[in-house]
Amino acid sequence: MDDKNNAKTNNTDIDVKTVYKVDKTISDTLNPEIKNYSSYEIKNINSQKIKIVNSKTEIINFVNKELKKKCGNNRIYLGKISNKISNLLKEKLNIDVKDYNISLKGDNVRKIMKDHGNGITEAKRGQSVVTKNDFGFIDDIVLNPDKVLAGGVNNGGKPAIIFEKILGDKYTLVEFVSDKHHTLEVQTMFKHKKKELCYCG
Repeated sequence: MDDKNNAKTNNTDIDVKTVYKVDKTISDTLNPEIKNYSSYEIKNINSQKIKIVNSKTEIINFVNKELKKKCGNNRIYLGKISNKISNLLKEKLNIDVKDYNISLKGDNVRKIMKDHGNGITEAKRGQSVVTKNDFGFIDDIVLNPDKVLAGGVNNGGKPAIIFEKILGDKYTLVEFVSDKHHTLEVQTMFKHKKKELCYCG
């Protein structure tokens, strides 16, 4: 069998297309509720530091590339947040993020994997290890959350939003709002085994 058709689960590059084909409910296509960019927007956004991605494969490729670096401020845009979610955040949290970009920076990829990518450490916390493939669920967590919560402010004074979603495990994704860049920026992500959840009261 050709090695490139085999998914890998260690810290080497992952064949994402194979991974997403394992579960027929998972598509390599980004969440259909994401708002796409016009040709004018694409021309103005794409640059040496910012790239627009169009699939989960491209997200994981970005993650793999950034994890090979020690630093850098490259980022990807997944698309614009849907009206449904922007209305929800305005109603529940009084945060206006209409047409804001869902963004992931290389520095935050490295921080997430450093903080939550060790299986032994996460097990001691009662959590599951975050893998490279988990970054491919960011669009689904943001656009179809089971719960949204106010997350206070980050160290830079920017408001944070907590998105929670069950995707086998319970995923918790924290994004901060940048009004300057019109982005919802991924800050951290961690997860728990579904059997450990308790929705009481």
